[in-house]
Amino acid sequence: RPSFETILKQSFEEWAEAIYPATGMKLTPAEVMEAGERMWNLERMILVRRGITRKDDWLPDLVFDDPMVLGSFKGRVQNRESLKKLIGEYYQDHGWDDNGIPTEATLQRLGLEKLLNLEAAGQPSLKKRAKTK
Repeated sequence: RPSFETILKQSFEEWAEAIYPATGMKLTPAEVMEAGERMWNLERMILVRRGITRKDDWLPDLVFDDPMVLGSFKGRVQNRESLKKLIGEYYQDHGWDDNGIPTEATLQRLGLEKLLNLEAAGQPSLKKRAKTK
């Protein structure tokens, strides 16, 4: 039985081949990657609706205050400014705004644009939420 690490190392082509017998869906590696991106953004939208913001994408103070005790980073502490920059780059790479909310363009590209207009379903609009944050 393969380990979790082995499964993660499989290419998108291997994933596409593995998905077919399980689902009957013939996907290209690009479609597998897009499906993963769609799931990641959908999960983020769920978290945003539950109130998760940039402040929640943070590490506990002990990471910044207490030196690492093991490994190649032994004796070092995380730099808060470096982490802020990395989080911003992560958001940008994912097509999210500065608050960690997927942009309208990202949601439209992934076919998730219905999440932008949730008022019809009695839910708060993410457009409004993004503007108030």
